[in-house]
Amino acid sequence: MIVVKDIRVYTITRDSLTISWEYKDTTESLSEYTVQVFRSESEVGPFSAVSSKLNAQSNSYFYDTSVNLYNKYRDYHYRVRAEKIASGDYQEYGSTPPDKVIEGKSVGAVVLESFPDLDAIEAIRRFDLTLEEYIGRKVLVLNSRTTGTRCTNCWDNLKRRRTKSDCLTCYGVGIVGGYYSPQKTYACKPPESMKNQVTGIFEMQPTDIVMWFSSRPRLKPRDLIIADDRRFRVIGLQRSEKLWSLTRQTVQVRELTKDQIEYRINITGWDEDSFSVSPRRQFAKSTDIDSYYKFQNEKR
Repeated sequence: MIVVKDIRVYTITRDSLTISWEYKDTTESLSEYTVQVFRSESEVGPFSAVSSKLNAQSNSYFYDTSVNLYNKYRDYHYRVRAEKIASGDYQEYGSTPPDKVIEGKSVGAVVLESFPDLDAIEAIRRFDLTLEEYIGRKVLVLNSRTTGTRCTNCWDNLKRRRTKSDCLTCYGVGIVGGYYSPQKTYACKPPESMKNQVTGIFEMQPTDIVMWFSSRPRLKPRDLIIADDRRFRVIGLQRSEKLWSLTRQTVQVRELTKDQIEYRINITGWDEDSFSVSPRRQFAKSTDIDSYYKFQNEKR
């Protein structure tokens, strides 16, 4: 199987994105393989093909002219699939180094962004380590859909807006499905205040807080964050950058009340309890060398 490496996304126009890649040195003939480009608005998909099957020997780039770049917050994530013509076996490649993909690690996806220098890579690595082992907790991030089929249950084509807020087809987004697949990541938050806001009609319990995320997954307003039994909507964020390369995200979120439609989104595969979502290093005795090595082996 051939190996695709150095996948890049770039553009100089507002009408298309260019996806380029290279092949790792191999003794196999590239003419025996095809490559195909897949795209999604979320790093974990689902992905859909945006190119036909291209012969690997004569193609190392693709122009995606079906993108809509007018939304400032929309990100397109790409993967490249290499498939052997004779057997139909294939392997997808993305942002994860090819060697780790072959070992079974998550493929990831490549997005349009500035390439990080060594200082930025080290800053991301250190913050990831701090989140995973000291100050962060596991959460789920669901990127909201901004393109796709308009909701067949609540969308008014004449007025160009939703007609109800508790739709089980789009979960208040206006597009079928509402959100992409959940992504497991780590987040940290400072102390939060609790207060009541009494109005002439009813009583409110506003909860706006700030969370810190690493450079992945990329967040945007209206994305959904699930932490334990609480669900938050992203209402704004600030991106920390090094030479325009994203290193950290400071995200302002608003907690949703239990009666809102987002609590009816069915999450499968989330098998973490209150203990396992915590940074385990905080619960390992620093003087117990056996517990330390056991923790390291579990991480691998």
